Amino acid sequence: PCGKVESTRLRSVATAGVKLPPEHAGNQKMVKKVCANTNQLNDESPKTTAQGYVVFESVEAVAKALELNNTTIKDKETKSELRLRVDYSNPNSSSSAQDASRSVFVGNLPYRTDETSLRQHFVDGCGLESPDNIVNVRIVRDSQTMQCKGFGYILFQDKSMVSAALTKMHQSTYMKRTIRVMVCGKRWKGKRGVVDESSSAPSKGRSFEGRRVTQGLPPTGAAKRISNKELQRFSGGGGANGNGTTKKRRARGDTKKNKDKVPSKTGMSKRAVSEAKTNKRIKKIEKRIKKGMGKAKV
Repeated sequence: PCGKVESTRLRSVATAGVKLPPEHAGNQKMVKKVCANTNQLNDESPKTTAQGYVVFESVEAVAKALELNNTTIKDKETKSELRLRVDYSNPNSSSSAQDASRSVFVGNLPYRTDETSLRQHFVDGCGLESPDNIVNVRIVRDSQTMQCKGFGYILFQDKSMVSAALTKMHQSTYMKRTIRVMVCGKRWKGKRGVVDESSSAPSKGRSFEGRRVTQGLPPTGAAKRISNKELQRFSGGGGANGNGTTKKRRARGDTKKNKDKVPSKTGMSKRAVSEAKTNKRIKKIEKRIKKGMGKAKV
């Protein structure tokens, strides 16, 4: 229905492994090619689907292929319905599949996570009308075992569904594990699973506060030093000088005033005193050499 196909490729297939000739030993790409062509797959892998690439002869066929996104096909072995995920081979920021405003991040997923059950979990928990309200479910997997790495992303059909997912699905139980649902991207910072529903996106002039501030945790690092300085300045107590004021740091290149200098006991500078000690030590060694220092006594 899309157009003439020039070539196809399959990727992300869980292979069982095969022994190669000595000249190709250690070539993992060759192992995957041989296993995929001879149908030697890993039956214990939690992933039952694969991803592929299709090259069309015309550009018009690509637009028709994108319309097949989120459509269902039947698995001949399990008789279950699977949903296709169709997108550009190199999606950019303008692609609909990369829209962070309609996506959520899902963490603490079990290794045996699959796209179908995770989609149904969010459909039931968010109270969506149908699975079609979720455009895309992407689970990040290991390249060798094809097991879930513990996190994934869910793309909704509308931005309003993101708020329901953050409030209802955060700390929910999926496959006997408590999952984390957070915003996708850097649109908000604050408590996990909480979104300001009054505005769909923060303004440009908004100053973001981290989780440590919003949850009342004590600041650390640079934030702690800055807060202590501000507290000392406004409270007027406990300054570096002991009188409620902080000591003003001397700018680089500025010379100290004469009144701040403390005269030494000898009236000499530290460098002059150091040079005098060195010269005295040199003269003492030269004097001992003239007297025969190091010679054996007769």
